[in-house]
Amino acid sequence: MILLGNALPALWMDSLARQYPGRVWAVPGPMEARTTLPLPAWVLPTPDCPGPEEVLLHDQLALIFINTPWWFAQENQAVENSVCEISDEAGFLAALRDALRRHQHRQVLVLGHHPLVSNGKIGGHFPWTQHLWPLPGLGSLGWAYRKTLGLPQDQASLRYRQLQKSLKILFSAHPRLIYACGYEGSLQYHPLGPGHHFQSGSWGKKSFLVGKKGAHFVSNQPGDFQLVFPPKEAAYWQVYIGQQLASQGVLFDVPPPLADSLSPLPDYQGKTITRPLNPAYAEVSRYRRWTLGQNYRREWATPVPFPYFDWGADLGGLKIIKQGGGQATNSLRLEAPDGRQYVLRSVDKQGDKALPDALKNTFVADIVQDQTSAAHPYAPLVVPRLAEAAGLSHARPRYVYLAPDPRLEGYEALADDVYLFEERPDDTFWRDVAHFGSARDIKSTAKVLEKIQSDNDERIDQRAVVKYRLFDIWLGDWDRHDDQWRWGQYEDKNTKQKIYRPIPRDRDQVFFNSDGKLVDLASHEWGLPKFQGFKARIRSIRGYNFNARYFDRFFLTEPIGEDWQAAARELQAALSDSVIALALADLPAEVQFRNAEIAAKLRQRREDLPIYAEAYFQFLSKAVSIIGSDKHELFEITHQGPPRPG
Repeated sequence: MILLGNALPALWMDSLARQYPGRVWAVPGPMEARTTLPLPAWVLPTPDCPGPEEVLLHDQLALIFINTPWWFAQENQAVENSVCEISDEAGFLAALRDALRRHQHRQVLVLGHHPLVSNGKIGGHFPWTQHLWPLPGLGSLGWAYRKTLGLPQDQASLRYRQLQKSLKILFSAHPRLIYACGYEGSLQYHPLGPGHHFQSGSWGKKSFLVGKKGAHFVSNQPGDFQLVFPPKEAAYWQVYIGQQLASQGVLFDVPPPLADSLSPLPDYQGKTITRPLNPAYAEVSRYRRWTLGQNYRREWATPVPFPYFDWGADLGGLKIIKQGGGQATNSLRLEAPDGRQYVLRSVDKQGDKALPDALKNTFVADIVQDQTSAAHPYAPLVVPRLAEAAGLSHARPRYVYLAPDPRLEGYEALADDVYLFEERPDDTFWRDVAHFGSARDIKSTAKVLEKIQSDNDERIDQRAVVKYRLFDIWLGDWDRHDDQWRWGQYEDKNTKQKIYRPIPRDRDQVFFNSDGKLVDLASHEWGLPKFQGFKARIRSIRGYNFNARYFDRFFLTEPIGEDWQAAARELQAALSDSVIALALADLPAEVQFRNAEIAAKLRQRREDLPIYAEAYFQFLSKAVSIIGSDKHELFEITHQGPPRPG
């Protein structure tokens, strides 16, 4: 049974009690007296992220949480450096569509905040007294405005209508779906395509309601809906006003059993396929090569042997958790039996995914797609040995071929492609893993920000961050925004402080280099200097780090010039010529024809590291944020003379 009230789902089921032992939460209002077991907080989307977050209660019932207020906040927020996995509306809708598709054979309860239909004010229904307040005439104008254009949180507003339309389209494709919310102080039940729509917030302030107008039940008296999902019987709903049953009805018929596949699953152990990643990048005119660059077209077009991705044998057997992907990447998140998660991320990009609709299928989309050839497709394989030599944490990526497979049900479009398979470090599942720095716990940037802002006994090892960022600069990895990092947690035995050190991920821009005349012109300081490329010498150090500007301004406030110089010297000593040669030998043998050129660039950039360290330190020092926590603190500022010219 699921109780809906005050926009907060309270569940009491034996399966949840066994799954989450010892967890107790209170539900606001008169419901506190009931025996309740709400879902643990970790399944809910964080306030700044949209979701969806999924919980499978049993084989026939799944919950999906979405953060609808995020949709409205997006209109006035910059999301380029969001710490959320999903940072735009298209990504959110794609992820929700994917989650619904994953549970297409189940009953699904989607829990949000904003209603899609309403017989209250949010839906454009007002009492006649609205015409009189604050004055006759003015009240009528206000009434007309909210009915036609609407306030931001009215269903008549453009932003709300976009959300309504998008969710209704997604929900209409699912035959056994319920959407529940609690925005208004009322009880409302409407049909929603083949599914159902419940609004349950009547323990709050009483809201105005009109008659049924398509609803099967409306009331603004205190009460709650109960949804009951018997395992082998028809699901039904009940609504209680106070303690009295006011109405009830059937949700869905008896759910059909989930069919088990009788066909044997393919065994890919030891099987390989030899193929190029994308030969189209090399099949271009001389003019395109001159304007947009030679880049790494030959690497993309060279056939390389890849092992088949072996679902059954790899890491004890893996299952799909969700589909992900950034602005231009397809990915699948996987989970092993021990709880550790991994990511399959496509090597080739879909550049038009990041473009506005008006520019898709145009020459602009063609140019953006072509510039994928500026990324060295196998560069992530070089990083582990270099990071190991420098004493830095790192992932251990490998390349695999994802073949068509019945286990890809709902994700068939992702098959027949090459993917980068990599660990996804998070939580205590990855405790004491050596290549992640043997951390006690691993957290996302968002969680670390919450920790250090709430408690000054938790801090960042910023001198370690300096070393990692110089390593990024040396490799030419320009795309180091907040979500490209995880953080290992340690404890200082003397002070008992919790200390966080970086764990980089997603190294697909290492050695990025577009050498075309047009790109070279556009990558100057007045244009897009982050695309200046992996050259022997860096033209603009501050422009190179544009994508990391927010990260660096927050996590590099303490180190002084000597800290930067010390980190540069340590890297120079650790990254010897022999280490560079061994790391480049980790590339597939078929694409090592550029190793001498890359090694020469790395040697020159290594020699210039102190110069880059000084220049970037001087740039960041021109304006420094003084970061405090929510605890009582004292800041002492001492003037030490004018800074050196930068």
